[in-house]
Amino acid sequence: MKKIALMVFFLSICVVLVYGQNSNSEKSEGLQLSSAFIGVGPELNLSTRNGPALGGFLNAGFEFGEKFAVGIRAAFGHDFNTVASLETALLLRYYLPLGDPSSFFAEINAGIKCYFEHEEAFPAPLISIGLGYIFKFGDRFYLEPIVRAGHPFTLGASLGLGILF
Repeated sequence: MKKIALMVFFLSICVVLVYGQNSNSEKSEGLQLSSAFIGVGPELNLSTRNGPALGGFLNAGFEFGEKFAVGIRAAFGHDFNTVASLETALLLRYYLPLGDPSSFFAEINAGIKCYFEHEEAFPAPLISIGLGYIFKFGDRFYLEPIVRAGHPFTLGASLGLGILF
């Protein structure tokens, strides 16, 4: 199962890099590569049958203008009892036309979530939708709270701190 999770993670990176390279070479005004980002932070979610799980995440990707972003998400969690989880997913983000450009966003994640309990692995398909807001500090740093809902977890909330390149 670890091999499958690693394969999905590296495939996600390849897709993002190829998509970013192709979009950057196109001269279409709507899809020009404007920046790259990487963010980390804590996450609390209802992903185990025993209650909430606490963990962390890493997002990395590319923004295209002020409307779209594509990237990868990797996260881990533990219920501090018997269940741990690891997820890898592609992320697609659309910046909503509310308020400042690139502030409110809707996000879709699709990938694999693997639960580990009593030395056994239980993989599950992952699909989630989320809503968030980016607080940008200058041109380089940001803080983003996100609330997500999906399968195989019920609800999750995270707070990311990141850097734009």
